[in-house]
Amino acid sequence: MKALLYRDWLLWRRSRLCVAAVVVACLFIPVVLAVLAGSDPRGADSFEALPVLESLGPWYGYVAALLSAYTLFSNATTMDMGATLLADGTLENYRGSGRSMLGYCLGKSLLPMLLAEFMTGSLFVYLLWAGLVHADSGAVLSVVFGTIGAIAGPAVLAFATVQMLLATHATTAGSFSMVTFVAAIPMTVFIVLGLRLSSLWQLITLIVFGMIALLHTAASVRRRYPNTLRSIL
Repeated sequence: MKALLYRDWLLWRRSRLCVAAVVVACLFIPVVLAVLAGSDPRGADSFEALPVLESLGPWYGYVAALLSAYTLFSNATTMDMGATLLADGTLENYRGSGRSMLGYCLGKSLLPMLLAEFMTGSLFVYLLWAGLVHADSGAVLSVVFGTIGAIAGPAVLAFATVQMLLATHATTAGSFSMVTFVAAIPMTVFIVLGLRLSSLWQLITLIVFGMIALLHTAASVRRRYPNTLRSIL
C-alpha cells in the first residue's frame, strides 16, 4: 500500500489543476467565515470550532476523494462526457502480481484520506488563529467525542467515496460524473446529521458507516476483481 500511496502522490502532484483545487478548498471555508464575520477574520466570535469541524468534515472527505480522482483515471478531469476513461496500468499490474485486491482498494483510499485530513487541519489552524478554539467550551466528554468525530469524519467519507467510485467500474467520463453525484449522498446525510445529532451519536454513526463501507469492500472485492490467473486444474 505504501507503493500505491507514493505512486498516487506522484501522479496527483503533477496535476496543477488538482493541486490548485486543494488550495482553493483549504481557503474557501475560512474566507466564507471571514466574510460572514464582517470581513474581519478575528471577529468571527459567533462560530465554535468543533461544530464547524464536525459539520464540514464529511464535505472535506468527499471533496478530497474527487480531487484525487486523477489517480484513478488519467483523464478523469476531461470535459468530454463521452470520453473513455483511461487507466495508467496500476490496476492491471496489481492484479497481475497475484496480491489481494483488497490491498489495492485500501491503498487507493490513503491519499484522499490524507488530503481530507490536511484540509480539515487547515480549517482548524484558521479557527485556532481566529480564537475560536476554547478548551473549556462544553462538557469534557462532548469535546472529546467532537474532536474524534472531527478527525474521523473526513477520513471515513473519503474512504467510502473512493470505494464507491471504484465499485461502479465507470467506463466513460459521463458515467463517472453520475457516480460522483450519487457518492455525494452520504456526504449530505452526514452534514445534516452533524447539525442535528450530538457529538456522541454523530461519532457512532460515523463508526458504523465506516465499518459497513470496509466490510462491503472486503466482501465484494473478489466479485469486482475476479482472479483470472488461477490454474484451471
